[in-house]
Amino acid sequence: MKILWITNVMFPDVCRYMGISQPISGGWLFARAKQLAQINDITLSVATVYKGRHLIELEIENIHYYLLPVRRMDTYQKSLEQFWGDICRSFQPDIVHINGTEYPFGLACMRAYRDTKYVVSIQGLVSVIARYYFGGISVREILMTTNPVELLSGRSMFSGKRNMGKRGKYETECILRADLISGRTTWDLAHVRSISPQVQYHYCSRTLRDIFYESPKWSIEKKKRYSIFLSKGTSPFKGLHIAIKAAAILKAEYPEIIIRIAGKDMLKRSSWKDKLKFNGYQRYILKLVKELKLFNNIQFTGPLSEQQVAMELLDSHIFVCPSSIENSSNSIAEAQILGVPTVASDVGGNMDMVEHGISGFIYRFEEVELLAHYIKLIFDNDNIAIMLSAHAIKAAEMRHDRQNNLIADNEMYKMINNGDA
Repeated sequence: MKILWITNVMFPDVCRYMGISQPISGGWLFARAKQLAQINDITLSVATVYKGRHLIELEIENIHYYLLPVRRMDTYQKSLEQFWGDICRSFQPDIVHINGTEYPFGLACMRAYRDTKYVVSIQGLVSVIARYYFGGISVREILMTTNPVELLSGRSMFSGKRNMGKRGKYETECILRADLISGRTTWDLAHVRSISPQVQYHYCSRTLRDIFYESPKWSIEKKKRYSIFLSKGTSPFKGLHIAIKAAAILKAEYPEIIIRIAGKDMLKRSSWKDKLKFNGYQRYILKLVKELKLFNNIQFTGPLSEQQVAMELLDSHIFVCPSSIENSSNSIAEAQILGVPTVASDVGGNMDMVEHGISGFIYRFEEVELLAHYIKLIFDNDNIAIMLSAHAIKAAEMRHDRQNNLIADNEMYKMINNGDA
C-alpha cells in the first residue's frame, strides 16, 4: 500500500535537514510513522507545509517527504491544489491520511485529487474549540486587557476565536469528504456523527513519544512537594487562569505551592519591548497573578524537549489539565503513563482518559474551588497519590500500547484499501 500522510508539523529529521528548530509537539506522529515505515507492504510518504516558495522533496530513512510552500497555515490557499495534484499523480497513493483537521491545507488535497481514499484523524476540532476559546473569561475582562493595536492587527483573543471559527468551516468540509474517520474518544465520535452521520469511524489510540515508554516511573519519594505541572498555557482555552485561581485558594495553607508551566514566560516584563510583545491573554495572566500576589508561585519553563517534559513530570507532585476543551490530551496520557497523579477538567474526551477517583480526579472546568479541593486531597494524602499513580500507569499502558495501536492502524489501512469502508 502506498500511504500519503498529511501532517500539521514538520518531522524532526526534516527540520535537521532544513537547519531549523524542531517542533515541540507532534512527537506521537513521529513515533507512529517510524513504525509504519518498517512494515514491508507499506510505502509511506509524509507531506506538510512550510513558509517558502518552492516544493521540496527529500528522502530520509525510508520516508519520502514533501514540503509545500504557504504564506500562512491558517488560511486556505488555492495555489496548493496544483501542488497536491502533482504530488498525488506522481506518488499514486492508495490512501491519503490527513492527520488533524485544524488547518485547511489537507482539504486542498481533497479538492484537487479525488482518485483515492481519504482517512481523516481527529486531533482537536477547531469548530468546537471556537465555542470555548475564551475559557470562561468574560468579554469585559478581555476588553480590559486588549489594546487597539491588537484589535487592528488581528492578534486579540477575539481574533483568535474568530480565526478558529473560520477554520472550522473548512474542517467540516474535510470531515464530510472523508471515507473514514479515525478517532479516540466518545467526544470526537459524537461530533463527527453530528457532521457526517454515516461515515465509518475507526477507534485507535495514540502511540506516545519514545521517552515516555523508556522513562522511570513517578515516585512519591522523589517528587517536589506542592509542585504542579501544566503542559501549556498560552491560549485561554488551555485554562492556565483557572489553575492560578485554584493556587490562590491553596496558598494560605501551602505558601510554597508552585505551578510550573511549559512554554514562554508570560510574566516577563523587564522592558518596554517585552510589554509590546504581550497579547491580551498574557496581560490578563499578568494582571491576575499580580492581584492574587502569586508572582513567587508561578514559573514558566520555556520550551521543553520530550526528555525535559518527562523530567518536569517526574519532579512534580501533581499534573493538572485545566482546559476548557480537549479531545484526547497527549499531556494527560504522558502524565498517566509515568504515574503522575492527575487532576483534569471534565471536558471533551477527558472523561474517557481519567476515571474519577481511580486513575485521577476530574472536576467541572470553571469550578476552581473543586480543582483546589482535589489538589489538596493529593497534597495531604500520599496514599491517595500512590493509588492514583498505580491505576493511571495501568490504564495508560493499555491505552497507548505501541504494538496494539500499530496493528489497529494497519488493519484500518487494509480495510479501506480493500474497499470495506
